[in-house]
Amino acid sequence: LRMAAILATQPASRGHRLTIVSNARGPAVLATDALLAEGGELAVLAPATNVALDALLPGRNHQNPIALMDDANA
Repeated sequence: LRMAAILATQPASRGHRLTIVSNARGPAVLATDALLAEGGELAVLAPATNVALDALLPGRNHQNPIALMDDANA
């Protein structure tokens, strides 16, 4: 809920493409469905972003939406 409060104070995005990062697949799917229902699109991650994610989360699929699963921690 803290992140929702932070995001609510940010300026609106300039485009209709977003990257969704979640701590589990379920919320990622719900967020994706909401994005698509409002006419948005999932952003395609740049190769450099995939390299950086692979360094942080090796052996994982880094398709958007990104579900951190067990790698998410406080």
